Amino acid sequence: MSSEVKSASSLAAKYDLSQKIMQHLDRHLIFPLLEFLSLRNTHNPKELLQAKYDLLKDTNMTDYVANLWTELHGGQTDEALANQFAEKRKSVLDELSELEEEVQGILGVLENPDLIAALRQDKGQNLQHLQEHYSITPERIAVLYKFAQFQYNCGNYGGASDLLYHFRAFSKDADLNASATWGKFASEILTVDWDGAMEELGKLREMVDSRSFKDAAVQLKDRTWLLHWSLFPLFNHANGCDTLCDLFFYTPYLNTIQTSCPWLLRYLAVAVVTNQNNANQKPRNPRQSYQRRMRDLIRIINQESYEYSDPITSFVSALYSEVDFEKAQRCLRECEEVLKTDFFLVSLCDHFMEAARKLLAEAYCRIHSVISVDELANKLEMDSAQLIQLVENQNNASSSTAAAASSQANLDESDTASSTAGAGDIIPETETTTEAEEPEPEPQFGFKAKMDGESIIIEHPKYSAFQQIIDRTKSLGYESQNLEQTLSRSIADLKLPSA
Repeated sequence: MSSEVKSASSLAAKYDLSQKIMQHLDRHLIFPLLEFLSLRNTHNPKELLQAKYDLLKDTNMTDYVANLWTELHGGQTDEALANQFAEKRKSVLDELSELEEEVQGILGVLENPDLIAALRQDKGQNLQHLQEHYSITPERIAVLYKFAQFQYNCGNYGGASDLLYHFRAFSKDADLNASATWGKFASEILTVDWDGAMEELGKLREMVDSRSFKDAAVQLKDRTWLLHWSLFPLFNHANGCDTLCDLFFYTPYLNTIQTSCPWLLRYLAVAVVTNQNNANQKPRNPRQSYQRRMRDLIRIINQESYEYSDPITSFVSALYSEVDFEKAQRCLRECEEVLKTDFFLVSLCDHFMEAARKLLAEAYCRIHSVISVDELANKLEMDSAQLIQLVENQNNASSSTAAAASSQANLDESDTASSTAGAGDIIPETETTTEAEEPEPEPQFGFKAKMDGESIIIEHPKYSAFQQIIDRTKSLGYESQNLEQTLSRSIADLKLPSA
């Protein structure tokens, strides 16, 4: 047992991405990751405690930092260092009093209902109104940013978020507004306001994509940081995985992943695999379909396998590129240990394992017509009785749905016949609307099957060559339109401005 625990611990440490991700996070966003690692016991506790102290010692959280130092040194105290902490604490409180006094009058004006009613969309007009009626200059507005930064360093993220909201509403300084947007995004994350964080993510993405950068490396860095910060809301929001797929598959951000942070393919793979419940839904954009996303994911994982791989990406590659079911099984066992020690994916561990087993079953059954119960149960690492129960439940659900649909169809026919007979030729024929047919429940493992003694008979759908051609070419219109728009923009950019 101890050897198994040691093996799992070494596997988790081998594929731990914490250090790589921390390089692209704000120090306040790093702290939750260190707390998570402390609970998982995958790293030396004293080293983690030292990391927390080094991380926060330059912030305004003097009391907490002093407690960390005491804990780090086994409860010992240092009089000289204690005096330094006391002096810094006094300095922080003095600065807090000064900023509060300076900002109090501004906030009182900005929260005035009469002022809010008089505001316009144009920031220039609003600033002019503030100067004429309240003597609030742009320099005084900038104090809001300074106070927000101070509050953020004190750990008062809610207060910082409110101050940055007021600052962005009136400031015309592009650089400070950009910094405020990053700060607002971080504050929403640290206050666990995922709806607010998703809103700020959209604003930040629009800013990064539309802003003019003199150096392309700066934009690459901003996109890299945006991708890492986005992991917090995207794996905690209800629609986060779908939004993550849209963001990570978007060409500029996909290029960023391949160029500077290929380890983020782990999170893209988990989002795609766990989002297969939407596989039967028709997307507005053909590029958003589950099948298309899976094909793109397989292609990208294969391209980047020389630079990055882990059990999650290896599972996808083994299953679809190598068609090696034994390797896919081994990778799936490792996936569970890796996911349990990943800060962002621990909550999706069970969901991913269930979805991955379903993909494994689909791929394995696609090349078989009859499979023994024990063989399939072994592939899925399930109990044989549990597998039989799933197949029987699936058949019962399908039969019940078919019977209900047949009964409803008979009722609709009888209602139509009676209404037609009663109306005769008096009522003109009109277009009738019928309720959408209730979709057949999706099988547990994505295929239809039935029991035959100790074997499972797989019912493969009839899939003609013509249907395959239709499915593979149905997005050509959308892609052609995108290509035409891209070429039009490129030609317009190449044309010289008229004299």
